[in-house]
Amino acid sequence: MKILIIGCGLQGFEIARDLNKDKNITLGVCDIDYNKLKQCKKIGVSSLYKTDIRNKNGIQRIIKQYDLIISALPGRFGFELVKTVIQASKDIVDISFMPEDIFELEDIAERYGVKVIPDCGLAPGLSSILVGHGSSLLEKPNKVHIAVGGLPQFPKPPLNYRTVFSLEDVIEVYTRKVKIVEDGRIKEVEPLSSLEKIKFDNVGVFECFYTDGLRTLIHTMRNIPNMEEKTIRHPGHIAQIKTLIECGFLDTESVEFRGNKIIPREFALALLGPKLTLGKDKDFTLMRVEITGNRTIRYEVVDYYARGVTSMARTTGYPCAIVARLIDKINRVGIITPEELGKNNLLFSEIIEQLRNRGVKIRIHCRGQEKYALNYSSQCYNRPNRQAKIISNTNETRRI
Repeated sequence: MKILIIGCGLQGFEIARDLNKDKNITLGVCDIDYNKLKQCKKIGVSSLYKTDIRNKNGIQRIIKQYDLIISALPGRFGFELVKTVIQASKDIVDISFMPEDIFELEDIAERYGVKVIPDCGLAPGLSSILVGHGSSLLEKPNKVHIAVGGLPQFPKPPLNYRTVFSLEDVIEVYTRKVKIVEDGRIKEVEPLSSLEKIKFDNVGVFECFYTDGLRTLIHTMRNIPNMEEKTIRHPGHIAQIKTLIECGFLDTESVEFRGNKIIPREFALALLGPKLTLGKDKDFTLMRVEITGNRTIRYEVVDYYARGVTSMARTTGYPCAIVARLIDKINRVGIITPEELGKNNLLFSEIIEQLRNRGVKIRIHCRGQEKYALNYSSQCYNRPNRQAKIISNTNETRRI
C-alpha cells in the first residue's frame, strides 16, 4: 500500500514513524515546513514533499500517486483537504478535528467510491471506537460520558499546561460551541462549562469541562439519549483560560493597535506558543469512557511519555496508523465513523491488540470485573463477530 501523510507535526511525525516500519507500505510525507520533513528523512522516509496545502493543484498531483491519504493538519484545513482527496478518488483517514460537518461530504464520497474515516485520533477517535464497542454490548445504552486530556507530568506556570498538539487547535477546543445530547435532544452549550472534579486511582484528582468532542456520535448514536464529552486538565487551568477569554485575548475580530490592525488570537498564539511548548518536559494522557445501560462499562487509559515520544503523539497517532493499515478490511464506501469500527468485533480486537503491542493499554471495568480490553473471557464479550470483506487496492505510484 502507498500512503501519503499530509502534515508532519507531533502526531503526523509519529504516524510516519509507525507506518515507516512496515515493509508493505511505501510512505510519503508532505508539509510546508522543511525542518519537519528533514526529521522524516532521518527516520528513513525518502518521498518528501515541501508543499503549501493551499496550493490545490500541487497537492492534487501528489495525492494521485498514492492509494491512501492521512490528514494530520490543523482543523481549519481539514474539510477542504478531505474534499480534494475524495475528488481524486482516494481513501482518507483524518485527525484534523475540523469545525465543519463531515457528513456534508457523504454523498460525494459515495459517488466517488472512496472511504473517509474522520476524527481518527485519540478523542475523537479511540474514544468513539470504545463507545461503539461498549454500546454494542448493552441492551439499551442510555448514557455516554467521555473525559480525556493530555497533560504535563509536572505542571508549572504559565497555565499549568504544555501543548501536546497544535496550540491553534487547543484554543479552538476552548472556544468552539459544544454539542451534547440531553434527553434525546441535541443541545448547544458553552465551552469550558460544567466544571467538575475527576479522579484516577493512583494518579490524582483533576478538573474536566465541556468540549466539543462527541462529533459523529451525535449523528450515529441516536439510540443513546444522553451523551457528553469533557477535557481533563490540572486544577486551576480553566480559570486562567477563562481570564484570557474574558480579557479578549482569544477574540478573532481584528483590533487597532498603534495604527495597525491585529487579531488578538493570533497575537496570543504567537506569545504563548514558545512558553507552552512541551520541550524537555514529559506528558501523560488520561481517558475515561463510560457507557451506561443495564450496567456500566468503563474504559480507561493512563499512558505516559515513553522512549522519547510524547504520550499524546502515541495515543493520537497510533489509532490513525492502525486504522490506515485496516482500510482494506472495511466493506463499504462513504463516511465511515470510528464508532462503526468499534462495533465490529474483528476490527475492534485488532485495533486494541495493536495498541497494546505499542504500549497503549486500555483497561475495562464491567460489573465489578477489571480486565484488559484484549481479554474476551468476561461476560461482557458475548456478541458474535461480524465478518469484514477484504478489498484489494493496487494503484500504482511514482515516488519522488
